[in-house]
Formats: sequence, structure tokens, C-alpha cells
Amino acid sequence: MSNSEKSERLLSAIGQIREEAIAEADVSEAGTPNPKKARKPGRNRPWIRGGILAACLCLAVLGGVLLFRPRPEAGWPVKQVPAAESSTSDEIAQLPPWDEQEMGERYQSLSFEGAEYGGTAHRLDAPQIGGLLGQAVLSGQDLSTGENHSIGGTIYRIQGIQPVCAVAVQFAEGGGYYVYRNSGYRPETLGQFIDDLNLRETLRFGSAWYTARRPDGEYATIEFVEPDDAVIWEMLLSDGTLPNVWSDTAEFAQEISVSVDIPLLGYENISLWVTEDGYLATNILDTGKAFFIGEEAAQSFVEYVLENCKGYEIVYTDADGGGEPE
Repeated sequence: MSNSEKSERLLSAIGQIREEAIAEADVSEAGTPNPKKARKPGRNRPWIRGGILAACLCLAVLGGVLLFRPRPEAGWPVKQVPAAESSTSDEIAQLPPWDEQEMGERYQSLSFEGAEYGGTAHRLDAPQIGGLLGQAVLSGQDLSTGENHSIGGTIYRIQGIQPVCAVAVQFAEGGGYYVYRNSGYRPETLGQFIDDLNLRETLRFGSAWYTARRPDGEYATIEFVEPDDAVIWEMLLSDGTLPNVWSDTAEFAQEISVSVDIPLLGYENISLWVTEDGYLATNILDTGKAFFIGEEAAQSFVEYVLENCKGYEIVYTDADGGGEPE
């Protein structure tokens, strides 16, 4: 059987699984499941004001209540990684002095068209900029002195991105364009979320991450490399009608996660994850969004990763070396 035939059969089977899962999902009269009690999500860093909350969210995603499966008897080959590359490093990035910060870091707060945006150090080039949106006054604080500052800026669209999600700010004609993101954005459905952020074009998938219990009772972090993008889209992101059901009192504890990047908006190694009880959740745009895909669909994705992707047990070392085993 050719690789293309195998892929077609896999995606066909995935489609059948999703239809059955959606049909059998236990939902409320409003069509939305009742989420379980849990933690409050945080915000991702642009700088300081959102930084602490972002750290809380990332730790909840990466180190929260996890669900474990036994490690296969053969185990996974070990991949040594320098401890400095660990996403759970205790080191906290220090904010540079005011005069060494990028403009998007200094003037971190933007109120525009009824939304609150947080500034970033990420800059865009002119071809990535869309139409003019207007003018605004931005504010920031020098934390070393406590002095407040304000400055005018010109607000632009970002190509392919709805302004309710993120905009670009230019502080002086001929200067750079800085990305400002709206962490308060709340899509009504998965389809709206995908369309507003143009995720079909902007989203990049990385490795899948899983925590397994070893025979000795200890836990191991397993990295599964190169999951198939088409499978992720079909199994997790294909039903645009799913409502966003995230709440501050709901528990969305990951069973398996996929690291994602959105280079256009300056995101690297954030998360898309599924839960044992059937939710797809993410911290894209710095705060939680969750969609009920059904328990069968969630477990089918877990099984796909465990059975079809090459896995490595990650062992952090003090050495500078590392990499995949031969």
C-alpha cells in the first residue's frame, strides 16, 4: 500500500471517529458541556503586567494535573537536552532598563476601539502591515523609577489578522511596527477563532508532549516528534461550530499537548492540548480557550500520537551537548 493510500485511510478513519464522538458527547440543553471546577488561567508575557499571570498559565499547562499511561516495556530512547533549554527552568527573564527596552516593551498598554492590548518586543516588516486603523496614546511605566510615560502611536492592521485579536503600532514615521495583542479576545466558536487569527496560514505545529509513568514509579517526559499536521487539523480543529466553553472555574488538565508557534505574532512554544474528558484547549492570545470535541475524539488523538509518532524520553543534563540518539 502506498503512503498516500495509508494517509487517505487514516484521515477517513479519523473523520468517522470524530462524527461518532460528536454524536455521543454528553452536552447540556444549550449544547455545551458542564466544565469541572478548576484554576483560573493567566496571561502570557508581553512584559511585567501580564508576565506573572502568563507564567502561571504556562505552568498549569506544562506542570498541572496530568494524566499518565504506563510506559511500554521497551521504553523510549533517551534524548539528552541541556537543562538551560528546559521550559520549566526556574530562571525568570529580567526586564532590561527603560532606555534599553524596545518601544513595544516600554509602552505596554494600548486602549483602542474598546479593547485593551499588551505590547511586545516583536516587530513586523512593512509587507506584513495592512490598512491604517487610527491614532492612539499608549502608556508605560519605568519600573526602576516608578515614573509613568505616554506617547502617541499609529495603529495598523496586521495582514490576515482581525484587529480584535492583534494590531501593529508604529511610533514614528519610518520606524518599526510592533505587535500588540488582545488577551481579552473571546471567540464564540472554534471556527471564529481559526478565522480571526488566520490559523490555517499562521499556525505552526511542533512536537507533542506527554508524561508517562515508568515501571520504577517515576514519571518521564516524552517528546513525540513530527506529528502529521493534516491529522492534527482533522482530529482536533475540523469542527468550526464548537463553542468556546472556557471559564475561570473550569479544569482543563492536559493529557497530551502539542507545542505551537505563531511567528507573525511573536509566539514560540505555546500550547494546544487535549484533556481526558474531551476538551481541546489552548493559551493562544495569552488566555485560555476551550472547545468540547468529545472524549472519544480526544482519546483517539492520544492513541494516534502514542502509536504513530516517534517518541523520546527527555533527560535534562548539565552538559551543553544533547540531541536525538542514533
